[in-house]
Formats: sequence, structure tokens, C-alpha cells
Amino acid sequence: MSKVCDELLQYDELRNFMAHGWMEIHTDLKDNHRLGFRLNQRDGQGKFNRIDIETTVPYLKDAADKITLYVQEAVTLFSRIYLEQKLE
Repeated sequence: MSKVCDELLQYDELRNFMAHGWMEIHTDLKDNHRLGFRLNQRDGQGKFNRIDIETTVPYLKDAADKITLYVQEAVTLFSRIYLEQKLE
């Protein structure tokens, strides 16, 4: 289980930006679209700091595929635990 959690954890920052940040899309004619995410985070002194990240559509598609596999592994593990422990 810790392997699945560790694998999912690598996408935590991206998830945070996608859930709580602003998104802007930069398109071009060659399909080299870029996605920018902006997030204002409060530091320990109450000040806000703007953080920007940029990614691509292929990266997000790959991340979605990997996350799907990791979640499937977790569901398989939980199902096995429930069956072995006779839980309902």
C-alpha cells in the first residue's frame, strides 16, 4: 500500500494547483499547447506568494494514465483485504 501512496504522492502538487489555482491555456498551430497554473499560497507570516507551474497536454494524459493504474492497484488491494478478512 505504501508503494501506491508514494506513487500517487508525486502528483499531489499538480492536484493542488488544478483544484485551487487559476489555469490559462496557451495554444499554437502545431498542437504544442501549454497549460499554466497559478496559485497564491500563504506563508507562515500571512503573506501571499504567487507560484506558477507550466505543463503540457501529453504530460497530463500520461499522469492520468498512471494515476488510474495506481488507483486500480489500491482497489485490488482493498478488495483482497476485505475478502481475506471477511469484511463487509
